[in-house]
Amino acid sequence: MLKFSRYTLDNVINTSFYKLPKFLFEGEFKNLSNDARLLYSLLFNEHDTALKNRWVNENNEIYLIFTRDEMADMLACSQPTLRKLIDQLKQLNLVAEERLGLNKTNRIYLKYCN
Repeated sequence: MLKFSRYTLDNVINTSFYKLPKFLFEGEFKNLSNDARLLYSLLFNEHDTALKNRWVNENNEIYLIFTRDEMADMLACSQPTLRKLIDQLKQLNLVAEERLGLNKTNRIYLKYCN
Protein backbone atom coordinates (compact mmCIF):
# COMPACT_ATOMS: atom_id res chain seq x y z
CA MET A 1 0.00 0.00 0.00
CA LEU A 2 1.28 3.46 -0.88
CA LYS A 3 1.97 5.90 1.91
CA PHE A 4 1.23 9.58 1.28
CA SER A 5 2.68 12.52 3.18
CA ARG A 6 2.25 16.25 3.04
CA TYR A 7 5.03 18.23 1.40
CA THR A 8 7.49 19.90 3.72
CA LEU A 9 9.80 22.77 2.86
CA ASP A 10 12.70 20.36 2.33
CA ASN A 11 10.61 18.12 0.06
CA VAL A 12 9.62 21.01 -2.18
CA ILE A 13 13.17 22.33 -2.40
CA ASN A 14 14.73 18.91 -3.08
CA THR A 15 12.11 17.38 -5.38
CA SER A 16 12.48 17.79 -9.12
CA PHE A 17 9.50 18.94 -11.16
CA TYR A 18 8.75 19.45 -14.82
CA LYS A 19 8.29 23.06 -15.85
CA LEU A 20 5.14 23.97 -17.72
CA PRO A 21 5.35 27.50 -19.15
CA LYS A 22 2.38 29.73 -18.35
CA PHE A 23 2.20 31.11 -21.89
CA LEU A 24 0.89 27.70 -23.04
CA PHE A 25 -2.40 28.56 -21.31
CA GLU A 26 -2.81 32.05 -22.76
CA GLY A 27 -3.91 33.73 -25.98
CA GLU A 28 -3.52 31.67 -29.13
CA PHE A 29 -2.34 28.67 -27.06
CA LYS A 30 -5.57 28.33 -25.03
CA ASN A 31 -6.89 25.61 -27.36
CA LEU A 32 -3.69 23.58 -27.31
CA SER A 33 -4.39 20.10 -25.97
CA ASN A 34 -3.08 19.22 -22.54
CA ASP A 35 -1.14 16.31 -24.07
CA ALA A 36 0.65 18.74 -26.41
CA ARG A 37 1.42 20.97 -23.42
CA LEU A 38 2.80 17.95 -21.59
CA LEU A 39 4.96 16.98 -24.56
CA TYR A 40 6.33 20.53 -24.73
CA SER A 41 7.11 20.38 -21.00
CA LEU A 42 8.85 17.01 -21.27
CA LEU A 43 10.92 18.22 -24.21
CA PHE A 44 11.75 21.46 -22.39
CA ASN A 45 13.10 19.40 -19.50
CA GLU A 46 15.56 17.77 -21.91
CA HIS A 47 17.43 21.06 -22.28
CA ASP A 48 19.54 19.92 -19.32
CA THR A 49 20.72 16.91 -21.34
CA ALA A 50 21.33 19.12 -24.37
CA LEU A 51 23.49 21.49 -22.34
CA LYS A 52 25.52 18.63 -20.86
CA ASN A 53 26.11 17.22 -24.35
CA ARG A 54 26.76 20.65 -25.94
CA TRP A 55 23.92 20.23 -28.43
CA VAL A 56 24.19 23.79 -29.66
CA ASN A 57 24.30 24.83 -33.30
CA GLU A 58 26.41 27.51 -34.96
CA ASN A 59 23.76 30.14 -34.04
CA ASN A 60 24.01 29.25 -30.34
CA GLU A 61 20.55 27.61 -30.47
CA ILE A 62 19.97 24.58 -28.27
CA TYR A 63 18.59 21.51 -30.00
CA LEU A 64 17.30 18.21 -28.70
CA ILE A 65 17.95 14.76 -30.06
CA PHE A 66 14.88 12.70 -29.40
CA THR A 67 13.39 9.88 -31.43
CA ARG A 68 9.69 9.55 -32.02
CA ASP A 69 9.80 6.24 -30.17
CA GLU A 70 11.32 7.90 -27.09
CA MET A 71 8.66 10.62 -27.12
CA ALA A 72 5.81 8.12 -27.55
CA ASP A 73 7.25 6.04 -24.73
CA MET A 74 7.45 9.05 -22.40
CA LEU A 75 3.79 9.86 -23.06
CA ALA A 76 2.65 6.24 -23.27
CA CYS A 77 0.92 6.99 -26.57
CA SER A 78 0.84 5.60 -30.09
CA GLN A 79 2.83 6.98 -33.01
CA PRO A 80 -0.30 8.43 -34.69
CA THR A 81 -1.20 10.24 -31.45
CA LEU A 82 2.34 11.53 -31.12
CA ARG A 83 2.27 12.84 -34.70
CA LYS A 84 -0.91 14.78 -33.90
CA LEU A 85 0.70 16.31 -30.81
CA ILE A 86 3.84 17.32 -32.70
CA ASP A 87 1.69 18.77 -35.48
CA GLN A 88 -0.21 20.86 -32.91
CA LEU A 89 3.08 22.25 -31.59
CA LYS A 90 4.40 22.88 -35.10
CA GLN A 91 1.20 24.66 -36.20
CA LEU A 92 1.62 27.09 -33.30
CA ASN A 93 5.32 27.52 -34.14
CA LEU A 94 6.47 26.00 -30.83
CA VAL A 95 8.59 23.24 -32.35
CA ALA A 96 10.84 23.13 -35.39
CA GLU A 97 12.75 20.15 -36.73
CA GLU A 98 15.94 20.04 -38.72
CA ARG A 99 16.16 16.90 -40.82
CA LEU A 100 19.65 15.44 -40.96
CA GLY A 101 18.89 12.48 -43.24
CA LEU A 102 20.94 9.28 -43.49
CA ASN A 103 18.77 7.63 -40.81
CA LYS A 104 19.91 10.18 -38.24
CA THR A 105 17.50 11.50 -35.63
CA ASN A 106 16.15 14.97 -36.43
CA ARG A 107 17.27 17.91 -34.36
CA ILE A 108 14.34 19.37 -32.44
CA TYR A 109 14.25 23.05 -31.58
CA LEU A 110 11.78 24.29 -29.00
CA LYS A 111 10.48 27.80 -29.44
CA TYR A 112 8.82 30.12 -26.98
CA CYS A 113 6.53 33.11 -27.16
CA ASN A 114 8.08 36.36 -25.97
